[in-house]
Amino acid sequence: MMADRPALVLVGHGSARHPEAGAPLKALADELRRRDLFASVDARFLKQEPRLEPPAPAPLTVVVPVLTGGGAFAETRLAEQAELDGPLTLRQGSRILLTPPVGAHPGFAALIARTAERAAATADLSPASSVLLLIGHGASRPEGAAGTAQAIATRIEATHRFAAVTALFLEQEPLAASWPDWVAGRPAVVLPLLLSQGGHARFDLPALFGPERSGGHRIVMAAPPTDTAELADIVLNLAFDAIDQRR
Repeated sequence: MMADRPALVLVGHGSARHPEAGAPLKALADELRRRDLFASVDARFLKQEPRLEPPAPAPLTVVVPVLTGGGAFAETRLAEQAELDGPLTLRQGSRILLTPPVGAHPGFAALIARTAERAAATADLSPASSVLLLIGHGASRPEGAAGTAQAIATRIEATHRFAAVTALFLEQEPLAASWPDWVAGRPAVVLPLLLSQGGHARFDLPALFGPERSGGHRIVMAAPPTDTAELADIVLNLAFDAIDQRR
């Protein structure tokens, strides 16, 4: 019965200036509704409408941040907007579970690697001879937001599928603009660690890695890791792991 199923809230970053950035999260919500495992599936954003707010009363709600990491700022903002106390919030007969972000799940690193390998194959590049550059948002605040991106890079590098794997950032060190220092003349696959289609993905990255900036390097831009079916599997793993841990 639907009443026995948990409610699911997906939280994305979004963009106040580019509302189309929310399209991947909305598509993910549609996919999860089709799977018919939750009483409801709601897509909310930190920076665009519909904004994240305290979840509607329900016996059990699971909140999954569809973020590659986010750092302390995003985590604090999410908790404040949803009025959460941490991984478990008890409120007026409701239990609300907050999972780790999608980017922290091991399956996300595997999705990144597969996406990058497909981009390399399409461009007839050998991954083993190419550098994989993962471009995260980062944060200008002292606490940063680099930990998850660097963990993803370390996880992929340990598989030896690419010659080297490096995480660079738009708003903190090491900066994405320093990418030539990390490529050292080798071909490179550039993959945005961005789960929304805002200004960074549409304008900033092409400006950084376009033909006029390549300096003779062979650069391949991979698509952001927004495969709906694969992200849905990761969300389900996070959600039901959180439920199992609280039984």
